[in-house]
Amino acid sequence: IALIYTGAIRVDAGVLTQGQVVALVNYMSQILVELVKLANLIISVTKAIACGNRVAGILDIQSSMPDPASNGSSVSAKVPGTAPAIVFDHVSLTYKDAGAPSLTDISFTAMPGETIGIIGGTGSGKSSLVNLIPRFYDATEGQILIGGTDIKKLGLSDLRGRIGMVLQKAVLFKGTIAENLRWGNPDASDEDLWKALKTAQAADVVEHKDGQLAAPVEQGGRNFSGGQKQRLTIARALVRNPEILILDDSASA
Repeated sequence: IALIYTGAIRVDAGVLTQGQVVALVNYMSQILVELVKLANLIISVTKAIACGNRVAGILDIQSSMPDPASNGSSVSAKVPGTAPAIVFDHVSLTYKDAGAPSLTDISFTAMPGETIGIIGGTGSGKSSLVNLIPRFYDATEGQILIGGTDIKKLGLSDLRGRIGMVLQKAVLFKGTIAENLRWGNPDASDEDLWKALKTAQAADVVEHKDGQLAAPVEQGGRNFSGGQKQRLTIARALVRNPEILILDDSASA
């Protein structure tokens, strides 16, 4: 407005021509557009630096969970034969700064080939119990044994390599169906994938997709329904062929 107003006075006085005023306004508009772009770029770079620092900070965090494999003191658990696969021996769990324990004096034995169902209301500690098996938390009291060995004496990678876990919130990654299924077992053949899909009752889902195993999966599995995602995550756990399979309300949808 200032340029046009001042330019109009100069044009009226004969100092400038109308074309010069229009050209000046166009030049200033182009400069302003580039300045806005520059401001947005500075904001984007600033956010990127902050996000990068946050990611680096997370990657630098040292786990508070002691790993026997880090100091060479880990042992190997025996492959379950006739011995119990999992034993909970008077296990209790109290979260940090919690006013009351989440689990109290839990004892049970799971034999090889046996299925155990844990039933309880919301907040009763079902997920807390199964999260103790792969040592996402450590029991505050009692002992958990796998193959007759205390899980605290097993290396974390060894322990978690024996376990296949399917959570209620099904998570799929961008890629193909086959890539998602091979997440825990990169060497699995197509035959292994189809076998796991049939067991999880997801074979018909894949068969109706263009490309079948090569069908694309959007980030978070947005192109699948809730039930389809849960069946695929169950199949993914089965492809690993784990010694211990944990299904944490994985059939809710």
